[in-house]
Amino acid sequence: MHHEISILFHPLNALFALLLGEPSAAWQKAMGVAGQAGVWLPDHVVMALLVVVVVTVLLVIARRGFSLDQPSNLQQCLEMLLSGLRNLGEDVIGHGHGSPFVPFIATLVFFIFTSNL
Repeated sequence: MHHEISILFHPLNALFALLLGEPSAAWQKAMGVAGQAGVWLPDHVVMALLVVVVVTVLLVIARRGFSLDQPSNLQQCLEMLLSGLRNLGEDVIGHGHGSPFVPFIATLVFFIFTSNL
């Protein structure tokens, strides 16, 4: 069966091969790409790395515009999202115990949302 691959698959694997040499058979087996010459990372890992980079860059850029005095529309939306996640955590986990999980849950939300775009 033919599988479509992303445009970054070959360049990123070529970069890894250039920097690190050929991947070992054990590494390829662990990554699920056994028998594919010069392949360090499968396509889904390449795309996950792309999503991590995109989300990080966008949130760092967005953070520059945040202000306590005059919050932007984006800042208000993000605060509302995080407040909702915190309240959901408080309801599900218990009062006083949900707040520590907000950063992790918010990271998952941003990653999954961006991955599905």
